[in-house]
Amino acid sequence: MSPADRGGPGLRGHDGGVPVAVVGGGGEGAVAAGDAAQCGLGVTLKRNAAGFYYVKRVERGGPAEQSGAVEPMDTVIAVNGQAVAGLEYASLAALVLGPEGSLVSLSMLSHTTNAPKEARLRRFPIDPRVLEVTPPPPSRPP
Repeated sequence: MSPADRGGPGLRGHDGGVPVAVVGGGGEGAVAAGDAAQCGLGVTLKRNAAGFYYVKRVERGGPAEQSGAVEPMDTVIAVNGQAVAGLEYASLAALVLGPEGSLVSLSMLSHTTNAPKEARLRRFPIDPRVLEVTPPPPSRPP
């Protein structure tokens, strides 16, 4: 049984979200991370109605993907030992974003086993052009 099935920190009841080191919008509490002082982990986090953050997306080539430990739908419990459930987006971003090359520890619950796991990631700059997706124009019937 997944956390969402138990009403815990799963996907049910999303409300808002925060791209962490992702420049973009889409109603997800975007955090500008394009300058050298603000680097991230290559993940997009989203908050559900219960106030838990989960990994919505892992960006190709980023520290999270390279670690092999961070997967979409994992629940983030803490950043550098500080619990994140219920935090506002700006507070979460302040924990995750930082100088290029600095280390961040993510404590998570696996989306498949609900087992705790850790990832130690080194912040890096992300090219916003890679992360923003423009939907294709609608096709017309022949």
